[in-house]
Amino acid sequence: MSASLSPQKGTSGTPRVLIVDDDPNIIELLQMCLERAGCSADAAISSAEALALWQHRGAETDLLIVDFNLGDDLTGLQFDEQLCAEKPDLKTIVLSGHEIDERFRGRTEGIDFLKKPFKLSALVSAVLTQLSLVQS
Repeated sequence: MSASLSPQKGTSGTPRVLIVDDDPNIIELLQMCLERAGCSADAAISSAEALALWQHRGAETDLLIVDFNLGDDLTGLQFDEQLCAEKPDLKTIVLSGHEIDERFRGRTEGIDFLKKPFKLSALVSAVLTQLSLVQS
């Protein structure tokens, strides 16, 4: 994968991504892909674990990548809403193995949806779009 990310205009450092998925294999794959593309990636296997990471690094987090079905009390969209209450400009990519009904979509700005399985190039493209970054 040759795509590389640069921080969006007005920010410094490497874009920081929080990945939340109940499948450790997906997490590992996403972390490798994002790190190769120049992002710093934190990962959690549950919303509770992700909230703990958020408490320490939420202000630094530019993008949330979250599975729609987290396997716990929250859906990915509910988790997104919870974080956006603290950081309204948070960008999000929701992953799902199923089509997401329009009534579940909620906000339309700053959010993208990827249906599993997806190509890693589609993920990088969605990340670039959400962070308004250019390939270097």
